[in-house]
This record gives sequence, C-alpha cells and structure tokens, in this order.
Amino acid sequence: MEKIFNIALYVQQRIEKAAGVPEGDLATAVSSFLYGAWSAYNGGAEIPDEKIPVLHRQIQQVFANNDTMRNILNNGTADQRQTLPARESEAKAGSPR
Repeated sequence: MEKIFNIALYVQQRIEKAAGVPEGDLATAVSSFLYGAWSAYNGGAEIPDEKIPVLHRQIQQVFANNDTMRNILNNGTADQRQTLPARESEAKAGSPR
C-alpha cells in the first residue's frame, strides 16, 4: 500500500511541476487519477513529460466549460466543494445527491 501511495504522490508532484500549478489544484488531482488508471491499464507506461501539461489543460477545460463546476469551485464554500452535484440538472433543481 505504501508503494502505491508513493507512486501516486510521485505522479501528483510530476503533474504539478510540469503544469506549473500549486498544490491542492483539483485539475491536478483528476489528472493524477487518470494518469494512474491509464498507466495501470498500459502495464506501468509513463506519459512523456511534454504531454503532461496537455492532460492538465484538458481537465482544466472540462471544469471551465461546466457552469456548475466552475461556479462551485470559484464561489462555493468548502462544504459545497466537497459535495459537488452529480449532474448539472441536480444543481439547478437544488436537489440533494
């Protein structure tokens, strides 16, 4: 378990450095998750350093293009950010998850 954690931490730090973002960035966390899943599926393959910022930008664009996500990330409370709605229609209707 410690080995898996250390690998995940390495990937997270690699993405932060390549994308030039601070710790705690949500797009970095999602990028790390996707990188790890892709790497595991591909037998431990690594994404080349020059492609890491591309992955990060793609995830940032997904967040930027989703009105609900962007609004909660930019204006929401810590509690709201922990309970992001599953679908945009739920957020507009105000229904719980």
